[in-house]
Amino acid sequence: METYDLSTAAAEMLAALALSDGEVHPAEVAAIRGACQEWGLPFEKVERALERAECEPRRRFLDCAAAVPPADRELVAALLCEVAAADRRLDDTEAELLKTLGEAWGVPIRFVNRSFEWDSAQREVIEAPANGCLLISAGPGMGKTAVACARVSHLVSEHGVTDTNIWLISFTRAAVGELKARISEFADTPEKAVDVKICTIDSQAWRVRYGFTETQVKKLFGDFETGIDQAIELIGRKRGEFEEAFADLEHLIVDEAQDITGARARFLLEIVKLLSPGCGVTVFHDPAQAIYDYALKQTDQIRFVDEFKKLLGERLQERALDKIHRTNDPVLLRLYEDLRVDILGNSDASGADFEARADLVKQAVGGSEEFDVRKLGSYSNALVLFRRRVEVIQASAFMCRDGIAHRLRMSDLPATVHPWIGLTLHTVHDREIDQETFRRLAAAAYQKCDGALFDDDELEPFLKEKWALLHRLGRAGPRSPMVDLWKIRALIAGGCPDEFRALELGMSGPILGTIHASKGREAKHVILQIGRSWGGRNDDVDHAEESRVLFVGATRAQERLSVQDGLSLPFASAINQRRVYRSSRKYANGAQVQIGLDGDQDFRSFAETPRDLFELVARGVPWTCTATTQPGPPWQYELTDEKGLQLGRLKQGVNFDLFKLANIRFKRDGGRPPRELRGLSVLGFTTVVEAPGAQGPKLAAPFDRSGFWVAPIVVGFPMAFCQWPKNKQWN
Repeated sequence: METYDLSTAAAEMLAALALSDGEVHPAEVAAIRGACQEWGLPFEKVERALERAECEPRRRFLDCAAAVPPADRELVAALLCEVAAADRRLDDTEAELLKTLGEAWGVPIRFVNRSFEWDSAQREVIEAPANGCLLISAGPGMGKTAVACARVSHLVSEHGVTDTNIWLISFTRAAVGELKARISEFADTPEKAVDVKICTIDSQAWRVRYGFTETQVKKLFGDFETGIDQAIELIGRKRGEFEEAFADLEHLIVDEAQDITGARARFLLEIVKLLSPGCGVTVFHDPAQAIYDYALKQTDQIRFVDEFKKLLGERLQERALDKIHRTNDPVLLRLYEDLRVDILGNSDASGADFEARADLVKQAVGGSEEFDVRKLGSYSNALVLFRRRVEVIQASAFMCRDGIAHRLRMSDLPATVHPWIGLTLHTVHDREIDQETFRRLAAAAYQKCDGALFDDDELEPFLKEKWALLHRLGRAGPRSPMVDLWKIRALIAGGCPDEFRALELGMSGPILGTIHASKGREAKHVILQIGRSWGGRNDDVDHAEESRVLFVGATRAQERLSVQDGLSLPFASAINQRRVYRSSRKYANGAQVQIGLDGDQDFRSFAETPRDLFELVARGVPWTCTATTQPGPPWQYELTDEKGLQLGRLKQGVNFDLFKLANIRFKRDGGRPPRELRGLSVLGFTTVVEAPGAQGPKLAAPFDRSGFWVAPIVVGFPMAFCQWPKNKQWN
C-alpha cells in the first residue's frame, strides 16, 4: 500500500469522496476549497487528485484513510461530511464510504441531521411494521423529527408503501417546512418520498396540495376553506364517502401531538376512525413540552393523546426515545435531563417552583446578563427567544431604531415569499420560461443583490435547485421542459407552497421570536430572555405550563445557551386578540401599537409606481419610514421613507384597529386615529404576484405584464397619538 502524509491523504480522500457518485458537483469543489483555506491544506493537491479521476475511488479512499493519525480522524471525518453535504444530497456510494470510514475509525459520522448509527430505541421505531400503531414519547433533542423522517423513508424503501399514501401531520407551518426539507435527506434516492402529504391541522389542511384532488375537495368539503368544526360535521354526515377517500392511506404520522387539543383533537380523532384496519399510525409526543394547555381551560376541551389511547386500546404500542442527540455539551445535557425529569415528576407547580426552575437554567449557563440589543446584533445566527409577543415587538423596534439587522419569527406576521422569485421573474413578459432564460435572469439577479436574499452561497447550486423547484411545481405540461409562470403565480396567490416561503421575516442577523413560534426548532446558540415579570406568584398564572414553556425555550440550544434578563412589559394588551398595544402613562391619548401584522400592507399598491427593484433591495435593512393619512377619503395610510420614496399603503384594517384604540384611550366612542405614525421600519422583502385574471388598478411596467414584483415589508411599534375632535371634550 502506498504511503501518504496527512495532507496528501486528506486531499486524496476529499477527491475520492467527490468522485464517488460519478461527478464532481461545483458546490463540493467550493466546500473543499473553503475547508482547505481554513485548515491550511494545499488545494492544489486536491485539484491534482480530481484531475486523475481514478476509476476506483473507494479503494483509493480507504487506502488513504489508514494514513490519517487517530488524533486527526474526527476532524477529517467532519470535513468529509461537510463536503458530502455540499450538493444537498447524499449518494448511496458516499453514504457507504462514510459509514465504512466511521466503523474503521470509531468516530461518529453524521450528515446534516441524519445519523448513520441510530440508537436501539430510534431503530425500533423506524423499522416498526407498516401497519403498527405506535405512540412515541420523546424529549427535545432526542431525534424525534429525524426518526419521523427516517420512518417515512423506511416505509417507502423497505415496506413498499407508496409515498402518496403517507400523511404526515404537524402542529405548525414552521415544522411542516422543516419536515419537507428533511425527508429527502433520509430517502435512499433523492426522488423517493417527495410526494408524502405533509400538512398542519388548520382550516387550510384540505387544500389540493395536501392530499386531495380538486374534485375530491369539492365533493367532500364544498371548497378549500372549510373550517375544522365544519369538517368534523361533514365527516359525520358523509362518513361512507370519507372512508372511501381514505381507503388507500397506508400510514399516518402525527408530530407534536401533545399540543393537539380541542377541535383539532376531535378532527384528528375522526381521521383516525376513518382509517382502514391495515393502515398504520405513528404518533410522537412529549408531555413536558405541552405549552398549549391554556386552551383546555375552555369548556369541553380534550387532549388528542388521551383520547387516542382510549380509541386504540390494546392495538397501541407505547415506545420512548431516551437519548439526547441535540447537544454533546455535558452542561446542557444535564440541564435538559434534570428539567424534564422535574417537570414530568411534578405536574403541579407554584410561583416558587417556577422561580427555582428559572434559577436552575441561569445557574447552568453561568448566570444572566442585562438585555442589550447591540450585543444581540453581534450574534449573526443566534435564536433569541422571548416569552411574549410584545417583548419580541419591542426588542425589534429597539434594533430597528439602532439600524441592527435581525429577523422575526412569531405568529400573525405576513408570510414572506422568497425575494429571489420576484427579482428573477419581474421582467418576464411571456407566460412560459425555459431553463436557459431562467438561469440567465437568476444569475443576473444573484450578482446584483445581497446574498441574504438568496438561500445559497454558491450560484450554480442555487440555479440548479431553484429551476428544479419551479419546474416541479409549475411544469407547463406532462413532458414539457418549460415552466408555466401563470401556474406559479396562481400557486403563490392561492396560499403559497411552503417551498416558496421563508421561515422568518427579515434578511440576516439574529432571529427574534417567541418560544411558541420556535417550538421544534434548534440553533447552535440560543439566547433565552427570562424577564422579571415571567411567571410571578399570581394565582391566575399556570406555573406548571409556564415551566413547560421555559423548558421548551431552554432546550433549543445545540452548543451554547445564554440568558438575558429580558424585557419586563407586563401591561400589554391586544386589539381583536391580534394587534398588540401598550398604553402610555405619560400621554392620555398615546399608546404604542404594533404595525406589521399579516394583512396590514397593501403590497399591490407598491407596484402601481415604476420601481428599480434591485436598487431598492441593495439598500439593505432596516431603514425607517413613516405612515401618513391624507385629510380626506379614502383615509388610508401612505408609507414613505426619509427620502420621500413612496412604499405603498396600509390597508383599512389598520384604520379600524386604530379607531378602536382611540376609543379605548378616551374611554368613549368618537376618538380618531393619528394622522401620522413614525418609527416604522422596512425589515425585509417579499415576492408579490398578481393572480392570472385578477382585477384592480393598473400596475406599472414591467409588473403589469409579468405579474411578479418584490415589495418591502414594514414593521414597527410606534407611538400612536390618537385625536379627539375639537368640538368635543375629554378628560
